[in-house]
Amino acid sequence: MRISRDLREGGLARINRYGVRNHPDRIEVVAISGEDCECGMRTAHRKIIRPKHGKPYLGPLEMTPRCDRSEGRMVGLLPVKGKMQ
Repeated sequence: MRISRDLREGGLARINRYGVRNHPDRIEVVAISGEDCECGMRTAHRKIIRPKHGKPYLGPLEMTPRCDRSEGRMVGLLPVKGKMQ
């Protein structure tokens, strides 16, 4: 995970005070996650690009590196193939 210089230099207090809405390094994304019995958990994202003039649009799909461990209440909901349902 990349941590911006602003956060390392105490900018987190400023972000907590004013919010991330006006932070110059803010990046907005649409996050996509899914899983299946063969590939396991996969995640990807598309950046939301907001030009000064014109409508916002989505950038290209960027797959995140595969991870062997996922956790959360929405992970692992698919039944295991071959097990009694």
